[in-house]
Amino acid sequence: MLELFPTKVYLNNVVAFKEIQEELKVVADDMEWQNLWDTHLISDDSFRDNLIKQYNLTAFEAEVRSQVRDYITQWQKTDLEFDVVTSWMTKFNKGMYGVCHEHGWSDISGVYYYQTNGEDGDIYFQTPVLAQTTCFWDSTPNTVSFPPCPGGIILFPGWLRHGVHSNTTDHTRMSVSFNITFKRS
Repeated sequence: MLELFPTKVYLNNVVAFKEIQEELKVVADDMEWQNLWDTHLISDDSFRDNLIKQYNLTAFEAEVRSQVRDYITQWQKTDLEFDVVTSWMTKFNKGMYGVCHEHGWSDISGVYYYQTNGEDGDIYFQTPVLAQTTCFWDSTPNTVSFPPCPGGIILFPGWLRHGVHSNTTDHTRMSVSFNITFKRS
């Protein structure tokens, strides 16, 4: 039996947790939130900003770069050059959720969990093999969910559809998302 189309999703915890949390507290305290599609709050609804550059988040950027290198060298066996081209903060109050979507133009997308109680909205990934969901003999799940973890980071291909389940708690969940593109010659 062969599994022909696996998708590599990377889950890890950051090393520089305390330094990153201190950097992001400044950002969170300074944020003027925008309502995105009446589903959740976001720092930039145009997805053109880069909080990492705008706030000079050196500890966070160093950690993202280290984690991305670890992710890509697990299957690429070579270190590729890349840029963090956009980054933004999201906020999910009770009842808020993230609509299933993708970041198709980016090579790698990621999320870092700044503030969470672990029960305030799991990230979920939808199968990229959509025809499989109509097959009566295949019991592979249509989506796979992961609970958020303080200091956790998830990296995945930008084309992989994902969303956030509703926050059913009174706790506010905050995360930083980002997009990576590889340098091309």
